[in-house]
Amino acid sequence: MFKQLSLSWLGSLAQHHRWILGSCYLVVMQLTVNILQTTVKTWAQLDWWDIAGEGGAALLVYAWFLMLVVSRPAGKVTNLFAAGFLLLFVGMFQDALDEVLVMKNQHALHNFLESLTLPVGMLLLTFGMYCWRNEQRVIAHQLKKREQIFRSHTSVDGVTQVHRTSYLKKYLALLDRQAPSQKPHSLVLIDICNFSTINRKHGASEGDRLLLALVELLILNLREQDLICRYAGDRFAILLAETSSKGARDIAQDLLSVVAAFAFHTRNGTRCKIRGRAAIACTTDTELSQLMEKAGVRLKVAKASGQEIVWEDVAGLSTESVAV
Repeated sequence: MFKQLSLSWLGSLAQHHRWILGSCYLVVMQLTVNILQTTVKTWAQLDWWDIAGEGGAALLVYAWFLMLVVSRPAGKVTNLFAAGFLLLFVGMFQDALDEVLVMKNQHALHNFLESLTLPVGMLLLTFGMYCWRNEQRVIAHQLKKREQIFRSHTSVDGVTQVHRTSYLKKYLALLDRQAPSQKPHSLVLIDICNFSTINRKHGASEGDRLLLALVELLILNLREQDLICRYAGDRFAILLAETSSKGARDIAQDLLSVVAAFAFHTRNGTRCKIRGRAAIACTTDTELSQLMEKAGVRLKVAKASGQEIVWEDVAGLSTESVAV
């Protein structure tokens, strides 16, 4: 894990090597100008609290700069943030140097480093924030079917890049606390029937690739208000907001048709076909907080009975009588 993280950071730093080298060049030039134009203060003139405060602030701003280039791809917004943070760093670093050095003569470059870098850096950061806001609006629209009301990166599944069950539970609890909807909500659970066979034949990495590709395919066939999460293993939960049981059955049937038509190709070119089954729970006969449990029971019924879709309780079959 640490090795993968280190490689990821190194790759990001390599992508932004011009910014890294540029920041080093700025620091060298700034130190050179100060060394040529200043003398060191006497020990009695040094204020260590000011040195620690201003020097520490400068180091923190440079740390923000490094975290930015590690975590963002190249682009206009990244460039604005990087330039803004660097100018802030230069200005704060100059303030820290002034606590240690005394200017022999006033120099235009020194005045620029001390007076203009901070406001110019803040202007760049402000414009960068404006562009970042527009960028986030586009990203939020792209993620609409992966997250609805709130964002929580800690619950994102690493394989499929959609949220795990914990996010869905929080979302259902949030809906339950809101004013009751005039229209019912439905939950669809989709299970990939022969996924274990593909995993066994071609390996877990190919299975992960299949799940990721399948999620993207399912998202393309969902509405904007729908939410898809990874339920467990090869199962996915899809919350259909303001959708009746009949509407949910139609959507589930469409999704199963998409799954059946999906042809996955492994890295060595092997073509794999999959099929799925589904279960549906609706708030017309189930409490919102019990949707996942009810749909889970019906998915077990579908597996035991061989049905493609189960949307209502089957007589003679219960949680106790159906094998997992």
